[in-house]
Amino acid sequence: MTIYNWNGDVLTEWKLLQDNMSAKEQAWKTFMSTGRIPSSIDISPEVLSSWQRCKDRGMDPYDEHVTTVPLHVLSEKLKNNNWLIELVRPILQETADNIRDSGYRIDLYDKELCLLMRFGKKIAGQDSERRELIIGESHAEADAGTTSTNLAALLERPVQLMAYEHYKTMCHGLTCASVPIFDASGNLLIVLTVEGNCWPMHKHTLGMLVTLKYYIEYLISKDIRSYSGINEKTISSVIEMIEEPAIVVDNTGKILFSNTAAQSMLGEGWNSLIGFNCETIWGKNPFREVLNSQHAVSNRKVVLSIGSAQSAFFTTIKPITNDNGKLIMAIGVFKKALTGKSSGAACAQKFKAAYIFDNIIGKSPEMQQCVKLARETAKLDNNILILGESGTGKELFAQSIHNESNYSSGPFVPINCSAIPHSLLESELFGYVGGSFTGSKREGQVGKFEAANGGTLFLDEINSMSMEMQSKLLRTLQSKTIVRVGGTEEISIDIRIIAASNQDLWQLVKDGQFRDDLYYRINVISIYIPPLRERTGDVDLLIDNFIYNFSKQFKRDIKLNEDARRLLQSYSWPGNVRELENVLERCLVLSRVNNNNVISISDICTYNGIFEFYQKQDNQLILSDPPQDESAETSDAGSVLTDYEKLLIIDALEKYDYNIQATAQHLGIARNTLYRKIKKYGIKQG
Repeated sequence: MTIYNWNGDVLTEWKLLQDNMSAKEQAWKTFMSTGRIPSSIDISPEVLSSWQRCKDRGMDPYDEHVTTVPLHVLSEKLKNNNWLIELVRPILQETADNIRDSGYRIDLYDKELCLLMRFGKKIAGQDSERRELIIGESHAEADAGTTSTNLAALLERPVQLMAYEHYKTMCHGLTCASVPIFDASGNLLIVLTVEGNCWPMHKHTLGMLVTLKYYIEYLISKDIRSYSGINEKTISSVIEMIEEPAIVVDNTGKILFSNTAAQSMLGEGWNSLIGFNCETIWGKNPFREVLNSQHAVSNRKVVLSIGSAQSAFFTTIKPITNDNGKLIMAIGVFKKALTGKSSGAACAQKFKAAYIFDNIIGKSPEMQQCVKLARETAKLDNNILILGESGTGKELFAQSIHNESNYSSGPFVPINCSAIPHSLLESELFGYVGGSFTGSKREGQVGKFEAANGGTLFLDEINSMSMEMQSKLLRTLQSKTIVRVGGTEEISIDIRIIAASNQDLWQLVKDGQFRDDLYYRINVISIYIPPLRERTGDVDLLIDNFIYNFSKQFKRDIKLNEDARRLLQSYSWPGNVRELENVLERCLVLSRVNNNNVISISDICTYNGIFEFYQKQDNQLILSDPPQDESAETSDAGSVLTDYEKLLIIDALEKYDYNIQATAQHLGIARNTLYRKIKKYGIKQG
């Protein structure tokens, strides 16, 4: 790569940047040709996920076509955003003047990521490789590929991209830094982007943009508050008359007024709360929910962090609007609650994630890259989509991500969307109030979203969710609230969503079977777990690990002979790791029945899939106990195996509460096969 040319001395920092960009170039080229990146090169999960989404759309990275909105649409956008443009114009123009000789410009995009305004000098004539952006140009990901503008809007935080981190080649000579600007309710208003050549963008450019972001958001809130018509002295006098702690915050969450009881609530050292943001003092609290939704909460039990301790209160918070309906502030009253464990803490004890990344077995480059990406993703708070065939270990990854995330102290709540009938999935996810439907509990039921509050909700096989449920899930992800079935109260939730699919979700989107807007919501970051047949050398590691664990379980030192190992290595494992585990467990039982501590080919070939595979290899198979047809009479060993199979099925049914789908998935067989075996063995269901 030759983006930079130097004469004379070369700064170390420049050289490091050059090396970094050369590595990113290699990663980009490898991904575009193979869909993978070299394991030795760091590409952020956000960028890699965006690349994958663009590739899934069939987007040509070499296409220089630019999408612009029609003139009448652009005119309407400029009209609707005029008040905001006029508010920020002086600031952005002055900032642009200060960087006019740097080669950079400031671009203003609306919430749909349409370019509305540009501030700064036009591109110099000698800069022939750089393209002048067009007013009305769309920088949505579906139109422009991976850019800092659409990533900042999607991730809702500042983003900077350099050169080959962009998806399209026409952006490879650029460095771009972007920040999203929100109103007091957390709604996206505009995105600001500083764009220019790869060098020299100063390391503090993004910091400058972040400062602009907070200043502009302050001006927006001040502009709204200037029309509030609220008498501060009156409010201060009124809340002082309230005996319980009372606090008034503006539409950004900053505390405007507090009575003496509220100041005493925090203990010594807090003489005044005025000017602090409520989240700075307590962390997560219901004020943010009220400001975002503009709906009151009434007599809700909340736990606030006060110093090093936690205190429970029954809280009522109401939003206050002006004559024009604009939110200007919210007032909250707190009443001390009796001491007790919060439901979130109780759920965290009930729903725990057992696995960590160290439990993932695999030294193949494919698996190492997957684990590395998952570790980096765990540190972020964005929603995650895990893709992979059945049996690859998607829940193992989900639990590991949870345990290394900011939500690790909260519960990990898994739900298999395909294992629950569509008619019951809504009440399972959102809960219900008492008497909502025939057979419902009188006291109602907490749903999985509420159970996961403060932690992670794992939606496995989300591809099986109906379109109706997809719509309800999308609304929940957007509003961060749920309403129980049969209820009316909106309940705030703070969770991280990890979804998983064993099918190509993008193909389902194209086929009209999955909502594209939900796809983008859950696929902020995606992780693809390779099937076992693509994991070079990992079969051996998994075999040794499973045999070691089963030997401990059965209290026998069991070995695997070399012929059997070679057969396991050559098998394609359509059921992936789950199938391998089930086969080895079956073989260990057989070896135990035969009072033999060595697993042989004859043991392995009692598994029909491997037996059929072995026969196709033109090998001469000599079995002391050949696999028996289910209708044929069995040998003594076969009879014991039959008894063991029956016990395995009963144990799995009990483990999964007689859920046929979940039991069949655990056993690695089809549902029809499970039904047939239940009938064959006369197993009573439930």
